[in-house]
Amino acid sequence: MSHKVENFASTLSLAELKKKRLQLRNIRMAVAKSLRGSMGPRFERASIGSVAAAAALLGIGKLLEATGVHVVWSALWWSAFILGLVIHLWVNIKSKFPRLWIDLIDAKLSEYEPVDKEAFRHLQHHTREAGYLELAYVREWISTESYALDIAGGRFTPKRNLFLDKQM
Repeated sequence: MSHKVENFASTLSLAELKKKRLQLRNIRMAVAKSLRGSMGPRFERASIGSVAAAAALLGIGKLLEATGVHVVWSALWWSAFILGLVIHLWVNIKSKFPRLWIDLIDAKLSEYEPVDKEAFRHLQHHTREAGYLELAYVREWISTESYALDIAGGRFTPKRNLFLDKQM
């Protein structure tokens, strides 16, 4: 990808930079999860939702018990389990959230407005030629875009590499 240092003018506000960094972090996390082979994003959301609902139901049982209400824990545990299972199935079936990480990455990339447009075009070109989104190239683009954000945010000004001046 392009490592040419461009003038990524500080036309971005602090809020815009923060938003772009968050978007880039979300893409980076999705790439990492995809490379690890973890469950898909929809399944992950369903799991989190089901555990949260079951934990909330058990928490309500604890609160009721603390106020002196008699709680039948075996019934509550089964209720929490069934509620969690129902929510998990419902989210998995009804959610429009992507099933695969690569689909989520594709959606997030399409929403992102890059600072280093040349690097983004390079990623698009490579993806068209390959016929699919290669995660190694996405990771490289993330690195390039992070660098561009650092420059645009004024975190540092690129300097000449001293090793280029070294005479051999």
